[in-house]
Amino acid sequence: MDDLSYEVPEVKATEKFYRRSRWWISHRERLKRIGLGVWIALDLFLVAFALWVFVDTFLIRYESERGLLRSMLVENPNTLYANSQALSARPLTIDGAPTILASGDGAYDFVGFVTNPNKDWRAEVAYQFTYGAEESTEPEMALVYPNETRPILALGVESARPANAKLRVLSLRWHRIDPHAIPDFSAWKAERLNLVVADAEFSGISGGGETLGRSTFSVTNRSAFGYWSVPLAVLLKRGSAIVGVSTTSLEQLEAGETRRVNLTWFESIPGVGEIEVVPLQNLFDASNDLPARAERSLDTRANFGQ
Repeated sequence: MDDLSYEVPEVKATEKFYRRSRWWISHRERLKRIGLGVWIALDLFLVAFALWVFVDTFLIRYESERGLLRSMLVENPNTLYANSQALSARPLTIDGAPTILASGDGAYDFVGFVTNPNKDWRAEVAYQFTYGAEESTEPEMALVYPNETRPILALGVESARPANAKLRVLSLRWHRIDPHAIPDFSAWKAERLNLVVADAEFSGISGGGETLGRSTFSVTNRSAFGYWSVPLAVLLKRGSAIVGVSTTSLEQLEAGETRRVNLTWFESIPGVGEIEVVPLQNLFDASNDLPARAERSLDTRANFGQ
């Protein structure tokens, strides 16, 4: 017996589509009105909110916020000053009057000291020494690291007995140490510039009827970095007084290498009790970094084969 309740699927789908279409046609206008009403309500809400923000900012709370800002700027200058000082570099200081030392026939050496009191600023200093009435040395450059006191030099200046010397800073350029790249500058510097000076001696020598001086010392590079050139300032001291100054440079100083240094002075300086060696290395000059020996050997083989 045939099942009279069976419906053809195509007919069933057509009836469902027909019912939905009739519902949409019957309610289309109402849905359009509802959508328009929602859009108008949202628009009115945004306009009202903007008006309220404007009124609240410029009419209701304007004076109170203005007074608060005035109090921050005028009534708390110490706080603002402290904040600005925390973000800026403190001035470089010149430590005392320069020392003038005879270094040969009609030539003199000038030695001064500057201190950088900042912990996260390094300074590039253009300087010269003035002396006499209106005389001055040639301008030179120096790098002063954070929290460092370093000698400032002008050597072999020809003059007739210079006096009343002063150190003049011609220009000063500050560079902030990036705390993300270098969180602890002191540790970073010690890791890259760990030079140990040992066996320092000063003695008089005779040559050509003249008595000269000779200083000797050894320098060991205990860092893991080598450099094409390491400039050094050498200070001879009698107590706390500087009695002689010179400069030298260690070329191609390898990591872990020990180098013996000999310097000859134009006269035998009596009473030298200490030899102070000060590195003048610019650690921020990447072109001065010496490649590892393996890399240089590889480069040599490659160049030889070309």
